[in-house]
Amino acid sequence: MEKILYFILHLGVPILILLILIKSRKHSKVSIIINTLLYSSVLLFLYLWGQYPLVFSYYFRFILLPIIFFALWKNYKNWSGTMNNFPSGWLRYLRVSIAFVLAILFSFLTVNAINGLSYDSTGVKLNFPLENGSYYISSGGNNKVINNHFRSYPNSQQFALDISKLNAFGAATSNPLSSENKLHYIYGESLYCPCNGVVIESANHVKDNKGASMDVSPEDGSGNYVVLECDDVIVSMVHLKYGSVLVNPGDRVVAGDPIGKVGNSGFSQEPHLHLQAAKYNQDSSLVGVPMSFGSSMPIRNTIIEN
Repeated sequence: MEKILYFILHLGVPILILLILIKSRKHSKVSIIINTLLYSSVLLFLYLWGQYPLVFSYYFRFILLPIIFFALWKNYKNWSGTMNNFPSGWLRYLRVSIAFVLAILFSFLTVNAINGLSYDSTGVKLNFPLENGSYYISSGGNNKVINNHFRSYPNSQQFALDISKLNAFGAATSNPLSSENKLHYIYGESLYCPCNGVVIESANHVKDNKGASMDVSPEDGSGNYVVLECDDVIVSMVHLKYGSVLVNPGDRVVAGDPIGKVGNSGFSQEPHLHLQAAKYNQDSSLVGVPMSFGSSMPIRNTIIEN
């Protein structure tokens, strides 16, 4: 059901807007203004928020921009100085009122998505832990609109990243209608140590989910994982493949050392790497910090070539 909703939102909504625009007619000045705002805000939000590699291709998101310009052009063309200022009839008033509420909602979401595209701090410097491919950040950023892990209170996951691998066509899976692990390009990819440090925690016993099943106990919610202490930074890599973890607590590791493989264990609906960094507060609690890889501080919809 969730996949169907994702397809409707990512692909169905833009196609529906395009069809409406093609068939649109002159009604009133107010309806043109509100509909222009609605279509533009919805499409821009999908461009910033959408996870197109998971349903089709990363590059489909760029088609949304011409549709926005088409909406502006078409509604400009429909504008006439002789048309009514306001809609006629209660049904058109109702439609415009609903469109107005939706336009305000998506404008708010779009502004918040834009605000989440940059970080307030420089972040901790790490080596990117995956090699030989194009890697897509499906969740990451400075607020909860574009980062699923962000909360209003400090927590160790606050700036976590979810990472998938793309093929040459910008897809994260060879069949977006299927949840099979092996169809996701990142499944089984080798994971490398992102920093010099010491392994302080690890787990290797949790079976990979069969697709989106997530049939695991709460204590195994992280699945298989490796937690490192690199100077004063705690780095966690989560949802690793069953039986793939190569390190144990107490092991000293160097950046670039192989430490496991990407899987789909724990509370994970599809194969991906969950990566996070945190530092200790004065009360010994952990608070998340942004991460940088070379000159890149990834956010949602960033692609890293490595």
